[in-house]
Amino acid sequence: MSSRTLYYWDANIFIAWLTNEPRPADEIAGIEFQVREIDAHTAHLVTSVLTLTEVLAVGVTADKRDQLKRLFQREHCHLVDVTREVAEIAHDIRVTHLNQGRKIKTPDAIQLATAISSGCPVFYTFDKGLPRTINANGKSLVVEKPHPTQYPLGL
Repeated sequence: MSSRTLYYWDANIFIAWLTNEPRPADEIAGIEFQVREIDAHTAHLVTSVLTLTEVLAVGVTADKRDQLKRLFQREHCHLVDVTREVAEIAHDIRVTHLNQGRKIKTPDAIQLATAISSGCPVFYTFDKGLPRTINANGKSLVVEKPHPTQYPLGL
């Protein structure tokens, strides 16, 4: 991947986007902002191949399944395989947080580990149960909801 901005979307972001799920206006604006950057080829979209399983499990329509498949045919949209490195990072995430009294489910740990392995600085999700920061594999990952980026006025 190039030095462009990397957006890592958890499966629930795709579900919200594909199903027009009712979300607060700032969250919708955040998704729309990222989609515009991805469409303009100024950013890359990254997610785990596990996202396909999670999204298709919610019963999206055939049209939406096709839309998702077409999305990942673009050169700047990346489905990342679950590799041994990802599995080991996911294991470390689960153990570290379990030792802190917090259970992270395996699919969430795989998604987080994929983001870390892919070099994404932020993990975008609507999941309220995840810690705000994940440290693994010598890297730190911020966990937050999508939000529109504010640019200063050039006055």
